[in-house]
Amino acid sequence: MDPIELLRDQHKEISRLFIAVKGAQGQAKEGAIAQLADAVAVHMLVEERNLYELLGPRIAEVSEVLDEHLLLKRKMAELLQCDPSSPIFALQFESFRAQLIQHFGEEEREIFAIAIGNLFPEELEELASSMLETCRDLEGNEPTRAVLSEPAVAAPLQ
Repeated sequence: MDPIELLRDQHKEISRLFIAVKGAQGQAKEGAIAQLADAVAVHMLVEERNLYELLGPRIAEVSEVLDEHLLLKRKMAELLQCDPSSPIFALQFESFRAQLIQHFGEEEREIFAIAIGNLFPEELEELASSMLETCRDLEGNEPTRAVLSEPAVAAPLQ
């Protein structure tokens, strides 16, 4: 599997989940929000623990992306504390959606291109394997809670 395609597929799935949340009501909306939050959490952790860990020592842009992740995590935490039926939720939801979609576009144009240009085929294969393993480890293990319980500052790259 191509690790960049895996991340692009996650972007598409998250975009689809935003639409599902917008169209849902009541308990279905709450379930769709939880599903969206878990998908975003898994995606961010997969990138941080694998792609950015690998690219960090090679490119300066990674620290900027980690700062963006931190901001997005804070926005997600605020959103999850809001009543889904309130007008404030709708505003926070749209703000979070817009920022995340913009972030995805920047990643796809910049970071993914840098990864493809700077990683050897063997590294891409290993990256794909480690990303899939991280996905398996996170799914069903409350990934949203893992993201929201992280420190309030971006973690330094090792």
